[in-house]
Amino acid sequence: MNNLSKKSIGVVVVDCTMSHYNGDPDVDDMGRMTIDGYGIISPQCLKHRLRSQIADPESVVWGYYKDKFNLSSDTHSIFESRLKGFNVKSAKDAVDQVKAFIKKNGEEGACKRFWDIRVFGTTALSEDKEANNKKLRFTRTGCVAVSPLLTLLPIEMVEQSLIKAYPLSDKYSKEEQCCPAPGAMKFARHGLFVGTYVINPMDAHKTGTTEEDIKLFKSLIVSSLSSTTSAGRSGLRVVQVLHADHDNPVGSFKEHDFIKACTPQIINSSLIDNNIPSTSISDYAFKTPEDVMNEIKDIKVIDLCRV
Repeated sequence: MNNLSKKSIGVVVVDCTMSHYNGDPDVDDMGRMTIDGYGIISPQCLKHRLRSQIADPESVVWGYYKDKFNLSSDTHSIFESRLKGFNVKSAKDAVDQVKAFIKKNGEEGACKRFWDIRVFGTTALSEDKEANNKKLRFTRTGCVAVSPLLTLLPIEMVEQSLIKAYPLSDKYSKEEQCCPAPGAMKFARHGLFVGTYVINPMDAHKTGTTEEDIKLFKSLIVSSLSSTTSAGRSGLRVVQVLHADHDNPVGSFKEHDFIKACTPQIINSSLIDNNIPSTSISDYAFKTPEDVMNEIKDIKVIDLCRV
C-alpha cells in the first residue's frame, strides 16, 4: 500500500434537529457555542465519533467495516479508546498492555497498530529504554486535520427535565413515583454546522498513513454521527461531505474559494437580517458537486454522502 501523494480537502455539513450536538462541561454540559450564540462542534468530538465506530471488534459496525476494508486489530486498533483493541477487561489493563507494546515494538510499532495514530497523530507518554525508565513525549503529527464545525446562524438551546419512571432507588421503591432529573435534557432546536478537514500528505510518511487509511476515514466521517446516536443525539447527522483532491502535494486550487463555494446558502433573508436561528434544514439551499465545479474550474468534486 502506498503513502499519500496529493493534498485534499473536504467540507462537512452537519444537520442538528432537536438534538444535543457537543456538550460544554464549563457550562453544565450545554451545547458549545461562541459568545454571540453560534454553535460549535469541536474537532475532538467529531474525531471521537469516527474512532467509536471501529473501537469495538465485537460490534456489528466493526464487522461491516472489517469486511469492506479488510480491517484487523493488528492494524486498525484505536489508541484513544477504552480497551485500545486489546483482549482485556479493564481500561487499566489496556494501558498496561499499550505500555508493554510500545516498549517492545517502539513508536513505529504503535503507528502500524493504531489507525487513529496514523491518521490523526498523537501525543502520548512512553518509556525511554535508555534513560532509566524516565518518561519521554511520544509525538507524531497526523496527516488529517479537522476544523471546528460552526453553525451558519445562531442557535437556540432548550433545557428540559427528564423523568425516570419507577427507578431502582430506595427512596422511591415503596411509592409509585417518578424520579426527576432537572435540566438533564439539553438540545438545540435546529442548527446547520459547517467545517472542514484537510488531508496533508507532507506528514503521512511519519506515521505510515496509506491511501487505504484515508478511504476508511472518508467512509467513517459520513456515518460518524448517524452510527453513534443516543437518546440526546437522535437528530444529529452528516448530510453532506464535498471532497476534492489537489493535483499535487502542496495544493493546486485556492481552498478558501472551495470552502465558500461548498457552503450552503441561507434561503430566508429575514433570518440573516434579524440574526435569528433557523428552524429546519429547508431554510438552506445546498450546493451540488456540479455547482462547485462550475464555479471553480479544473477540479473534481464528489459528495461522499452520495458515493
